Amino acid sequence: MLGHLEEAESRFQRLCLPHTAASTQVSKLIALAMLGRYEEAIETGLRARDIFLEHGDQLAAGKVEHNLGNICWRRDRYREAEEFLKSARERFVAAGDQRQVTLAENSLATNYTFLHDFRRAEELYRQAYARAEEAGLAATQAEIEASMGNLALFRGRYREALDLLERSRRRYST
Repeated sequence: MLGHLEEAESRFQRLCLPHTAASTQVSKLIALAMLGRYEEAIETGLRARDIFLEHGDQLAAGKVEHNLGNICWRRDRYREAEEFLKSARERFVAAGDQRQVTLAENSLATNYTFLHDFRRAEELYRQAYARAEEAGLAATQAEIEASMGNLALFRGRYREALDLLERSRRRYST
């Protein structure tokens, strides 16, 4: 699969279509991360992001940064993740894409949970939940409820954790 993505990138570059070539690299960064080749994934994502920025595509750059942030927090590189996720969120806010803002806030809140910044995490989860509810994103609401339930567990709020996890379960099952 990676070979096909590299070939596609090469062909688009030969056609002088750098933005389209960079788009192929988003799939490549995800594939590399799934293969455990995290540093290559990050390098690939940074190159794609830079091309998107050169072409003024803030939304695509934000989506790449969101992916990079998620890769970093899965590698316990929480400060790096924070920077990518904050930047992605800012780009999504500027673009007016509420769905992407919601997803970025959810990821950023999870990252803050791992940094033990529980107040910030809770605030972002609540913001993301309100956005998800307003946009009718039921699966995202369920994911946020589960994340908030895990945060409550970390904080020793067991009744609240059970309530949130049960709400999430019910929402997922409908």
